[in-house]
Amino acid sequence: MRVGVVGAGRIGAIHAENLSRHPDVSSIVVTDTVSAQSERFAATWGAESVSDAEAVLKSADAVVICTPADTHVDLIELAVAQGVPALCEKPLAMNLVDADRAVAAVLQGNVPVQIGFNRRFDPGYRGARDAVADGSLGTVTLIVGQHHDYELPTKGYIRLSGGQFRDQLAHDFDILRFVTGREVIRVHAAGATKGFEWFGELGDYAQTAVTLWLDDGTLAVLCGSRQDPVGYDVRMEVFGTKDSVVVGLDSRTPLRSLEAGVPAPTDPYKEWIPRFGRAYALEMDAFLTMARGGQSNGCTVRDARTALVIAEACIISASEGRIVALEEVAFKAFKGVIEKGGVVRGIPALGVADKPRSFFDKMIEFTQALGAPGLGYIIFERGGGKGPIAKFIPDDIIARLKEVTGLGDGDALFLSCDKEELAARYAGAVRVELAQRLGLIEEGRASLETAFEGDPYSVWFFNTLMLLDTFEYYDVNDEDPRFLFVVHGREAALLQPYIEQIADEAFEALAERYGGYEPPLPIRIEVYPDHADFSVRTIGLAGMGALGVAFGSLLAMDSPAARDIGEFNWASVLWHELAHVFHLGLTEHEVPRWFSEGLAVHEQRRAREGWGHQPAPGFLNRYREGLLLPVSKLNAGFVQPTYREQVIDSYLQASLVFDFIESRWGLQVIRDMLRGYRDGRATPELMESLLRISMDDLDRDFDAYFR
Repeated sequence: MRVGVVGAGRIGAIHAENLSRHPDVSSIVVTDTVSAQSERFAATWGAESVSDAEAVLKSADAVVICTPADTHVDLIELAVAQGVPALCEKPLAMNLVDADRAVAAVLQGNVPVQIGFNRRFDPGYRGARDAVADGSLGTVTLIVGQHHDYELPTKGYIRLSGGQFRDQLAHDFDILRFVTGREVIRVHAAGATKGFEWFGELGDYAQTAVTLWLDDGTLAVLCGSRQDPVGYDVRMEVFGTKDSVVVGLDSRTPLRSLEAGVPAPTDPYKEWIPRFGRAYALEMDAFLTMARGGQSNGCTVRDARTALVIAEACIISASEGRIVALEEVAFKAFKGVIEKGGVVRGIPALGVADKPRSFFDKMIEFTQALGAPGLGYIIFERGGGKGPIAKFIPDDIIARLKEVTGLGDGDALFLSCDKEELAARYAGAVRVELAQRLGLIEEGRASLETAFEGDPYSVWFFNTLMLLDTFEYYDVNDEDPRFLFVVHGREAALLQPYIEQIADEAFEALAERYGGYEPPLPIRIEVYPDHADFSVRTIGLAGMGALGVAFGSLLAMDSPAARDIGEFNWASVLWHELAHVFHLGLTEHEVPRWFSEGLAVHEQRRAREGWGHQPAPGFLNRYREGLLLPVSKLNAGFVQPTYREQVIDSYLQASLVFDFIESRWGLQVIRDMLRGYRDGRATPELMESLLRISMDDLDRDFDAYFR
């Protein structure tokens, strides 16, 4: 690979050293705004020096961005436009408006961009993450982080840094999320300049302390200082009900104990390079692998944006002396867009107030996938409003919004905020997506046509309109109150009786297995004779590899005609997707991918011999080679595969986990686990409380069962 480096400063040199040693890197090309610096860099590392970033991108297979923070977004946009994967040093941006530009560019361009939060690759922090995930710590109760620099930064650096929360503690915010797998929901921050008052003259702090609340109730405390006279000290302590661990404590940790017999640190760390040198090398290796298409992104632009949101909340909290919820930052981001000429567009949604939080979260994810920074919403109930941003809107404005939109209690209003053209585009897409998710096909068509008039070059709008034009050729059967069958007219007479038979059998069997539970009815079953139509119905584009998909009580799938003869068993797929309908309903969509897919395949395999994923020699060989993941990490096999067959292997392996669980503990435990996910409980906690087993023990016992 030929790798570019934009920015020939100190961090650029660290990356260049790792690139020069990497077996997959054939050459390096570099640029810097100071040409002499670029030439010295090139001479040191055997690189080619060129005039500017555009010249780097013309010949590079991947690029590393090591420039000042205020240039990051422009360079990310440039790299994405050229189709060049990028590793960009943190922070993503200096404010949320610019961060959202970067996120939109990456999502729309579909070019991988990794952000340089290198601690994610540090073996110590990875070990802490594993200890949290596998349950060996028990329930995590408290996390304490320390980040103390050795030498004071220069005044010039502080002026451009964005402040201690955005600059220094951004690493700590990110690694907290990485280690715990949880999200920060509110913060209480304080800052001081004791001993270094000149920081205050520059609008910054020299010492900071933050209390953070995570979404599972865990407390975290982070402390930072710009100078520690003993050395560079970065640590994290994780406390659980069974054990506690620390990251960053070794013979070089700059702590001088006053207890008798405890030796002083030998050669204490003075800077971040010796402390995290290994992490930088592993980060670069992961980036180059990702750039070649070999693995998933180690730190996405969305991860970096979230760290910035936490920093912004801390800035507000420290300046105003109060607890700040992260939703407030999102609301202020709306204001920031409006102040720069943006607009807000509202999308009414009738009767959705009783939908689970995951319904609204998925609408936000849908909008972000289009390139939007996000999506606000207000749920109207009891004469007022609720939701992430509703608490920041005065009651009289809430009442006025209800009056203007004609909405009432039980309804919701989604809000798209961006430049006028983009806000209209995203609002149109949201209207269509809501209509499809709620089964409002004709309402969706009207919204989609309006959106298409505003953006006639949108492939998603065009494809979906073309698909809707074909709906007149489908027969719709609602004779069974449990189902709404939508089958193409040329297949309905032959295929629908068989679909009805399998659907009826699956519904009865699944309702019995899950204690008489019935999902929201009717269940809409759409069957497509053209795989491209099924793909467009699901993601707006052709080319998706799946056979079926469930969105709550709406499922879509290929008919037998959509595939070559013998390529798949449509009845087995229908049973699988109906199992998803039950599992998503029972958990209110709060279920991990491995659990939902494994349990659905388990139900397939129970229904008929030969249905579902079956063991094959290749699967067994990969087990012998140690490629299959333990149960505690099985979700990564679906969302972060590292080899070609891993997703398919994970379907089968996850189903075998449920074979094991049901044979050893019974079906009732699986029912209780589904309800536990609905109540917001995590997998290690469910295993420990319901199976009376730790994740480590489950990994060991399942491996013995599998063998």
